[in-house]
Amino acid sequence: MRKPLMIITTVLLAAAFLGGCQNPTDSAANDDPTNKSGQPIPSIDYSGDQEFGGLMATISFEFQTVPNFPAVQFAMGYAFFGEGQNAGDVYINQQPLSAESSSGSTWYTSFSQTSPSNLSGVYFNGSQHKWDIGGSDKVPAFSLSVTSPRSFNITSPTGGTVDISDGLAIYWSGSTGGDSILVNLVDLDNSKTFTKSGIRFNDGKVKINKTDISGFKGEALLQVVRYNHALHTTDDKYYVAVAEIVKQMTISIP
Repeated sequence: MRKPLMIITTVLLAAAFLGGCQNPTDSAANDDPTNKSGQPIPSIDYSGDQEFGGLMATISFEFQTVPNFPAVQFAMGYAFFGEGQNAGDVYINQQPLSAESSSGSTWYTSFSQTSPSNLSGVYFNGSQHKWDIGGSDKVPAFSLSVTSPRSFNITSPTGGTVDISDGLAIYWSGSTGGDSILVNLVDLDNSKTFTKSGIRFNDGKVKINKTDISGFKGEALLQVVRYNHALHTTDDKYYVAVAEIVKQMTISIP
């Protein structure tokens, strides 16, 4: 039985961008209650009979700490279990994550918008990101490692005005590997979103058909995510660890 783990953030960023601060984490609005990270996380298809048990993600992303200044690169850890269940102590590479809760739901994070700091001991260079979950009465104790992707660059487009009358071609470069790519395009004027994941990194490019982004116009956010994932399963649950690097830019669609 095929059970897709739908954990893609539908970011509604128009207010943040019009306010002059171009940070995905400025908007908590997304359609997936398991993803409170503020960053796009890929959908992972799982073919077993177990139910979704939890998501753990290490994310490298850019955050603009001061308006009108260049964004700063941060690493963060994020985890969510079940329907917001407490999982005890949660560590990534021996660094503890803080538990936060709201409306009876609990999640774990290392990043705060009000006091942003980098997650130490976590590098995106092909190294292992090891999760240690302390466990609770509803979440088992377990460990899970995922191989981090390596740095990459978007080579086209590079920003500015982008003609999509024949679709949108996106090119990237970086050291080869078995990683995957997610593309997320958000029309900031009308909150339309197009997302495609599972693209092979080694392909170096992807072409989005014009029919898929018909009606996109004006300012848009383009996010390209390089990622790896790993699975941990029990008799009745599966848990996903994702390691990803988020690159983004704003483009203008005539």
